[in-house]
Amino acid sequence: MLQAELFLKAGAVLAEGSVYDKGSDSLYWVDIDGRALHRTDLVTAHDQQWGTPSRIGMMRLMENGGICVALEDGLYQKTETGYTPLAMLPNRPGRRSNDGNCDANGRLWLGTMDLSGGNGGSLFRIDQGKVTEMVTDISCSNGLCFSHDNRCLYYIDTPSEKLWRFDFDLASGTVESRTALIDYSAEEGDFDGMTIDSQGQLWIAHWEGWKVSAWDPQTGKKQEEIRVPAPKVTCCTFAGKDFSTLYITTAHTEGIEGSGHLYACRDTGCRGQEFARYRP
Repeated sequence: MLQAELFLKAGAVLAEGSVYDKGSDSLYWVDIDGRALHRTDLVTAHDQQWGTPSRIGMMRLMENGGICVALEDGLYQKTETGYTPLAMLPNRPGRRSNDGNCDANGRLWLGTMDLSGGNGGSLFRIDQGKVTEMVTDISCSNGLCFSHDNRCLYYIDTPSEKLWRFDFDLASGTVESRTALIDYSAEEGDFDGMTIDSQGQLWIAHWEGWKVSAWDPQTGKKQEEIRVPAPKVTCCTFAGKDFSTLYITTAHTEGIEGSGHLYACRDTGCRGQEFARYRP
């Protein structure tokens, strides 16, 4: 088992949604309940933050050079003075945006969670501002990523205790044939955020599990684990100029000194790659 090392004493309430920007060699991430967007320089560890008017579920870089963020009710572009709406989600009380990711054609797939614990969440596709509901009956939409051949969508609805696989068609932007790929009911904690490395392995954060795990989606078998000094591990992404370091976000836990900080694991032996960007 590998060990994550402290990178930044962030003091976040609920850090999530890490995205690497190679141009500035910095890591963007969000503090959902702290209502802030962060950018951390990976050389100096200097952290800059911007407040948000509501809880912020995720962020992505945009093809036009901008930054988009998912606030509770929809997708916004960050500006010098605030946030401008790009696409609004259906008005459904008791729901909020959570995690998301872009496909290779620049569409943003954004999930919502049902704050009551029910199955009122959804997975939406946002295509140049047009919002389409793609998957329903979701409780807490979390990590999602696409296979390198653009034929599969891997998806986590945390309370389901399953990592799901959908057949994905890049040209039409559609999904079908939902199947359970990994049953994690026997794992420590619950699956949360997720990323994919250059070889196609899935790296998954364990909420209340003190770790990140790596899985082969072809076999459904676990390949590696990284121990993290915080129980609520939320998200991970490969970053740095050669994409060889896995950066890990965590949430605050009362009485746990190492919680709410950013961690790094530099010896996974794997590398990541750049995220697709949102096409407005």
